[in-house]
Formats: sequence, structure tokens, C-alpha cells
Amino acid sequence: IVSMSVMDDLKVRFGEALINMTMLQDFFTGIDRVDGVYWTLRVELTFYVLMGVLLLFGKAKHIMPVTLGWFVASVLIQIVHRTVDTELTSIIREYSIASFSHMFSIGRRFYDRWQNGLRVKYNMVMGMAVIYDIFCQSVENAMFTLLFIAVFHLILAGRLKFLSSKVFVFFGTISYPVYLVHQNI
Repeated sequence: IVSMSVMDDLKVRFGEALINMTMLQDFFTGIDRVDGVYWTLRVELTFYVLMGVLLLFGKAKHIMPVTLGWFVASVLIQIVHRTVDTELTSIIREYSIASFSHMFSIGRRFYDRWQNGLRVKYNMVMGMAVIYDIFCQSVENAMFTLLFIAVFHLILAGRLKFLSSKVFVFFGTISYPVYLVHQNI
């Protein structure tokens, strides 16, 4: 459909549209995204592959040391990229998802908290993620991250039960597909 668009800004070649259907378009050079927001798919797929590797090698039980290692690697990748700033360091930063590792780690800590209750070590990792955000992203990003953490703490504490109403569940159900096409609407 997008390859046949009458709007030049929305047009992509048929081959590009097919590759976009695989959600792997960002792993190929010279392939445009059908929609600009599709960059997030590369981040998500990379995370799923990383988690799959952990499961394959039986390291899921050792997720806390893996998370800490990922933080250290992400910080080093960010420092090297800022110091050297070459095409290679940019590719490593993007495809290692170093810019997003802290958010995935926070999500994993909330899962751990949901399963095991509140533990100091989970909050320490979240604190490290906010510090990482301040130094490797921006203060504005860190403020968003703190808001995200606060909302999830409230959800796990049972203080936002109204979010499970049928109206919110409906909007939650349709929000991701709408997000994926919103730029072209």
C-alpha cells in the first residue's frame, strides 16, 4: 500500500516495503523505513535476541550480573563513541542498544520486584539507570526515566488500579498498532 502512495513523502519501493514487513529494515544499508517510528523495532528485536542468547546459554538465573555487565559495557561504548565518534563507534552504539540498555534493565528489575517483592538491589540498579541517563543521555531523559519508575512503583503498589478499567485496556490494546502508523496519519 505504501509503495503505491500518491504522496511522495510516503512512497517506498516495493522491495523496501517487503523488507519492512520482516521488521529487519534497520539491519540493511540503504533500506528506508515505511514509517519513521520503525527504528524502535530494531531496538526491540536486538533486545529479544540478547534475551534469547541468555536463555540459550542458561544465564537467565544470573540476570543481575548480566545487567551490571551490560551497564558497564554500555557506559564504555558511550565513552568510546563520544571520545572517538567514528562511523564504527556509532554502529556499535546503535546495534548494541547501549542508549536503551538502562530502560530494559529497569523493566527487568520491575519484573523481579513483581516476582520477589521489593529488594534494595533492584532499587540500586534503577538508581544506576537514572545516573546513566544523566551522564549518557540528558537530564531531561533522566527526568522522564524517574517519572516512568515512579508510575511503575505505583502500579506495583496497587495505587493505579483504575488503569485496568475496560476503557484503558481497550486503549492499551490499540495503542501499539496506532503508534506504528501514527506518523503517516
